[in-house]
Amino acid sequence: MLSSISLGGILSLSGCIDSLNLNSNRKDFNSEEQISVSISDIAPNPESRYNLQFTVDIKKQTADIDGPPVISVSVENIDGPKVILMGTTRAVFGGETDTENNIALLTRDEWNKNQMKNNQCWNLEKEIPRSGTQYETVLNDGEKSNIDLDVIGSSNMDGCIPLGKYRFETNYSVYLPDKSGNQLVDEFTWGFILETTMVDK
Repeated sequence: MLSSISLGGILSLSGCIDSLNLNSNRKDFNSEEQISVSISDIAPNPESRYNLQFTVDIKKQTADIDGPPVISVSVENIDGPKVILMGTTRAVFGGETDTENNIALLTRDEWNKNQMKNNQCWNLEKEIPRSGTQYETVLNDGEKSNIDLDVIGSSNMDGCIPLGKYRFETNYSVYLPDKSGNQLVDEFTWGFILETTMVDK
């Protein structure tokens, strides 16, 4: 029997998520302040017969001239049989933008500096087309897979990386490998809340 978990029901934040898109004169980094990211909430591991453990960590907390903040999302098959985790866009975590399309999470090879609005804002000038391809994450017993994602403002924002709390989520399907065809055994949604603020250097 397939199970489904709603992120809205398992994250403690209720109602809408506030975003504070302040004036466009603000920069992501300057001589006194810089934008900082943190994880304010994270969904529990899915209630499944397969023990999959998800984590999200901050790899680079603040934006600077060298690049935007970076988070790392991972999934580990703790003590179960070999499984295939399916999702759209890319392996491990496919949530490219928050649910309101204000912030994009992109791997380093999915963007370049020429696509930014200016050299003091990590914000896309134009939306990057995506194929929506289905990707597989194959996890043997005890195996872990992770992906590093840059935090960048979406092209629909007037200023730089917007400030506030933003919900990211991905729908997953779990398959058991089989010679006659992979067997769908579970489905769930997992995600987290990313918070962006300005801090003193």
